[in-house]
Amino acid sequence: MSMHTRAFGEMHILIYGQDPLVPMKLEQTFAQARPADEIRFDSFEDYDQAYDFAKENKSVGLVFLLENCGEMDLNSVYKQFSKLGEQQDTCFGVLIHNGQESFKGLRAMKDNDHLIAYYDVNDLLDADKAPFLLKEIWEKYQEAFEKQVIPSALAQTYRSMALLHVNEEELNFRQRLCTLLTGEMNVSWKEGFLLKWHPVLEVLEKDEGNVLHANKTLTDYYAAIKPDAGMKDITAVANGEMGVAQKVATATTILGDVAQAQGLETFLQETLANVSPRSKALLRTMKRHQDRIVEFSQTSTKQQAPRLLKVV
Repeated sequence: MSMHTRAFGEMHILIYGQDPLVPMKLEQTFAQARPADEIRFDSFEDYDQAYDFAKENKSVGLVFLLENCGEMDLNSVYKQFSKLGEQQDTCFGVLIHNGQESFKGLRAMKDNDHLIAYYDVNDLLDADKAPFLLKEIWEKYQEAFEKQVIPSALAQTYRSMALLHVNEEELNFRQRLCTLLTGEMNVSWKEGFLLKWHPVLEVLEKDEGNVLHANKTLTDYYAAIKPDAGMKDITAVANGEMGVAQKVATATTILGDVAQAQGLETFLQETLANVSPRSKALLRTMKRHQDRIVEFSQTSTKQQAPRLLKVV
């Protein structure tokens, strides 16, 4: 799985356990496996130090917890760390055993759906295995995050409600466009997840605000990438000071609106005419995929066209 340099975003990853030197060795192995994310990993053998770190940073999103973690039970220790984050509902944990799964570890996994994996410390310390295991853990984290923020049943409801206000072809065009632009921009995974849902969330916020705002976790996350409704100039968006994810969301909204007015091909030709290798990443990405964007739009337009009855 390819990961941008900002894939983890601002999330910190905490490693805690009381086995001498083991948390530190895990941190070193993880840093070697993911050099770009070395500053994300922090390890502790002392509970108070780990607690103070989580309290001060408020951004711990993943906790690696060794079974030897003191007198408190595993779930209690995990909950103490996770509750300190600004988004505690989307913090998850990985349990680590010392060569053999234990009854207390299995019970903790059963009792807490925020504990997403259970691994042998020897495998995690293996420099050859660690990169693959971290990839596996990261995929489990993403799956758990999505299910927590937008459960599958709720996802279907959101899309169905959005389709009450826009046609399916228009929504599909905006989602395909957003996915295309996101794929080559340096966004965090959480931003990528939100951008995937941006076309639906934008409709809901406009027309079904009460429904969307009932999901506070999602609303809080979406606020960070929500498009600037006052921006209509994509060049200004690309050159502006807003974050990368917000630029993608705003560009998607602008292009979607232009496509609805049947003027997308001309708009892109004029907007991208002077794009060069020194232009901002958003403009270069649009230039590279200009033909595909137009193709997306034309496909949607054809699908939206009413079917004519054949006159015999």
